[in-house]
Parts: sequence; structure tokens; C-alpha cells
Amino acid sequence: VAEKGLADFAGIVSQLRRQRGDFGVLVIGDGPARAEFERKLGDAAFVGFQQGEGLARALASADLLLNPSSTEAFSNVSLEAMACGGIQGKLALEHHQPGLAVVAADASGTGEVVEDGITGTLVPPGEVEGYLGAIGRYLDDPALRRRHAANALAHSQTFSWDRANAGIVDAYLAAMAKSAHSG
Repeated sequence: VAEKGLADFAGIVSQLRRQRGDFGVLVIGDGPARAEFERKLGDAAFVGFQQGEGLARALASADLLLNPSSTEAFSNVSLEAMACGGIQGKLALEHHQPGLAVVAADASGTGEVVEDGITGTLVPPGEVEGYLGAIGRYLDDPALRRRHAANALAHSQTFSWDRANAGIVDAYLAAMAKSAHSG
């Protein structure tokens, strides 16, 4: 959907194509804006909606994730990419490095998932030059990309349903304790 930063994504890809040709674009997902997005991206590979093994295979074929969405409540797409394993794309086939570095908008829930300069790069929403610089650094420095990918994989493993549920329980207990003291 357009709210996921599709215009920014298309603009970033268009400018990156003008600057360099050493990358390809893989789009995972489907939705009402797909036809227009396909028209804007030209020769990008669209694999549609994926889940389970198909999603893991698609993510494992990438070298990095670009997520310019500034509307993420919790950037699950970034977390899934960071957690992917297997062989990465054409730039890293010989390295068998699991995980993906993420270039994402520094907005809403993404900062809770992506650690800037450690597991990826956070860019102010809409700052195309920032995205271009971050992607360029990863394309030019495979060691940096592999290091951030490894960090991303390790960081992704700190997220669990048990941890999320414990956080909710702690919030409820704190609210109940506050209510008991004020009432």
C-alpha cells in the first residue's frame, strides 16, 4: 500500500539506477498499489505475497532490505529480514552470511528493531540522499554489510513472544500498582 513508503522506495531506486547499476530490486508483497508500483520500478522482480519457507527463501536471496515506510507500528518486516538465514544475494554468494542489514526510515517502531550503525542504517523519512548514501556504503563495503547482517541476526534473536508478553504483563502490573496507590 502507498502508506508503506512506496513513492520513496521508487524514487530511491530510480536515483540509484542513475548513479550505479550494480544492484537488482526484489519486491516481496502484494496489495492494491502493486500495478502502479510495478510500472514505476520497471525491471524489478516482483514475487508477490510470501510467507513461511517462501518468505525465508526470498529474504535469503537479498543482500539488504530497504524499508522506507514511516508508518510502522512495529517493523515486523525489518525484524523478519534481520532474522533470515541462508545464502545472500549475488554480492555475497561466497560468504554464506545469514541475516540482512536494514536501511529503513527512522520513524515509529523501526527504531525499536533496527540499531543504527549496528544492524543497519536509519534514515530520516523522505531523505532520499540519506538512503542513497546508506545503500551505497553497503554496496561498496561488503565487509560492513556482512558485519551488520551478522549483528542483525543476533539482535533479531533477542525478540520473542515471551519477552513481548512479559513487557505487557509488567505494564499492567505497574498500572495496577499505580492505581492502588492513588485510590
